[in-house]
Amino acid sequence: MRRAPTSVEIFLSYAQADEPLRAELEKHLAGLRRERIIEAWHDRKILAGADRAREIDARLSSSDVILLLVSPDFIGSDYCYDVEVKEAMRRYEAGAARVIPVLLRAVDWQAAPFARIQPLPKSGRPTCSAADRDEAFAEALHGRGAGLDEAESIRALLLGLTEAVATADVPTELQKITIVEKDEHAVPRIRDVIDDHWSDEAAARRILVPWAYELSIP
Repeated sequence: MRRAPTSVEIFLSYAQADEPLRAELEKHLAGLRRERIIEAWHDRKILAGADRAREIDARLSSSDVILLLVSPDFIGSDYCYDVEVKEAMRRYEAGAARVIPVLLRAVDWQAAPFARIQPLPKSGRPTCSAADRDEAFAEALHGRGAGLDEAESIRALLLGLTEAVATADVPTELQKITIVEKDEHAVPRIRDVIDDHWSDEAAARRILVPWAYELSIP
């Protein structure tokens, strides 16, 4: 039986003052969520009666991707900066999670721990500085070679394949996967995503056979 791809878990780290912008951004992730490519989580999903700090820590520790929604309030928040950013960078340095700064509002963030990471939008212009905010969010998250669609779709499929191998849902004789990509410009980006996934120590430990792959253009 064919297994559905495993969703990539995304943690949204943001300042409470930016909740309306977080909600706008999340709408632009709806397509990926409906296709079960991603599962986005933030603190508003904590159930009544749950231990808030424990829930946040658990999600932050398990997410595949951590989006840092950067703004003056985010940089100024002791909790965001000292707790969430610190844990995000620890996991980033360990190769356990991707960390992506998303520039919401203009602020000097060049001294932040995540300053060396390529942000979205790639132009470096905050989404709120754009005349059309929806267009800015769409370009940041889904723009050609810049957004989440391509990388996270591939990662979701790779996670599903890795899980299938770990649970013996695919033949043990499998040694090679062929991926055909129509867009020649996408090939280098896809190769980077695949190589990054297979080089991840945690993912490698779940693989029972030494896979090889071929990436070609029809």
